[in-house]
Amino acid sequence: MSKNVIANLATKPTSFPSGTQGGDFVFLMGEQGQAAHLFKITTPETTATFVDVDPGKYWIDAARMDSEAGRVLGSKARVNFEVAKDNVLIETADSVSVQLEDV
Repeated sequence: MSKNVIANLATKPTSFPSGTQGGDFVFLMGEQGQAAHLFKITTPETTATFVDVDPGKYWIDAARMDSEAGRVLGSKARVNFEVAKDNVLIETADSVSVQLEDV
């Protein structure tokens, strides 16, 4: 039985040189163990829905793109997950950010 997979990207403010323009977010989804993606969603939103995904083990990469140069701004986020008939949804670690504070 296929399922819809909803990817939610957590973001953080990051400084870039003046003139940098943030473009859309790109979500890529592929099978674990395979480098090539099966599905791609480009959207201005931080959420993407992959429809009718068959059972299996997958990964999702998500990143913000530079609207002019077409390159990734900042880092990519990746999550591995499994689509199964009887999945139980559990919140798990997705990304970690670091904040430095003067002492």
